[in-house]
Amino acid sequence: MSVVGAWGKGVANWTTKPPLRSCRFSSPPPSRRKSNRGIRPGKLLPRALMAMTFIRRFTKTLADYSLALVLVIACFPLFLAAVLVIKSFSRGPLLYVQDRIGFNGCRFQIFKFRTMTVGADETGSGSVTVRSDPRVFFGAGFLRRTKIDELPQLFNVLNGTMSLVGPRPTVDEDYQRMSEEQRRRFSVKPGLTGLAQVRGNTALSWPERIEHDCWYIDHQGTWLDFSILLRTVLLLVTVQADSHPPTSDEWAGDRGNDSASEPVRPAA
Repeated sequence: MSVVGAWGKGVANWTTKPPLRSCRFSSPPPSRRKSNRGIRPGKLLPRALMAMTFIRRFTKTLADYSLALVLVIACFPLFLAAVLVIKSFSRGPLLYVQDRIGFNGCRFQIFKFRTMTVGADETGSGSVTVRSDPRVFFGAGFLRRTKIDELPQLFNVLNGTMSLVGPRPTVDEDYQRMSEEQRRRFSVKPGLTGLAQVRGNTALSWPERIEHDCWYIDHQGTWLDFSILLRTVLLLVTVQADSHPPTSDEWAGDRGNDSASEPVRPAA
């Protein structure tokens, strides 16, 4: 298929709501059932080998580095504003870092601006973030609503652990609870934003998010990535998204978070 044809296919896929049939969660017959114990971080899933062609990987990587560098420069005033807010209204480090599971099940550290008081994981609801959380200090709520607190993840893109577009990274606990089919979402790099985030985000259940991630993997392309980025910008401008919904178990409820919430351990 030519590049133009591939882009055309991406446009068609984006303009119609994905059927989400590519990722199935029904249990296989006992004779075909496989154990998940053999799937470990660092071991590439078989289908991931065919997920992206060399040209596709090269193009996406080049676009990631180029756009991330441009965004770091363009968003410098926002970086500065975040630093001023954090240093003015809270004592402690600027950044939080947390271990996440990314491409091929490998562990990496994700960066965020700190928006909660130091030691927040030991008080209140612990590792669960709720709306109007008293641990969020003054001014930090705006950073969270506008996603300015996520800007340091541009450096995750520059160091090669993340992409601009892809499934959101998960914590190890969630990774261990996924089936082999669900772990298809790790056949690409995790992203700052993804199809699930622009198709409902917190309104989607966890299985629905994984279905969106799998659909993205099966239909990924340059034009689809561009469309997701554009849609993300529109959502940010209208301040409609909320990446910190109230939840106690993202696997059991209808409104799971995207594993991007605080608190996490502070940067050294």
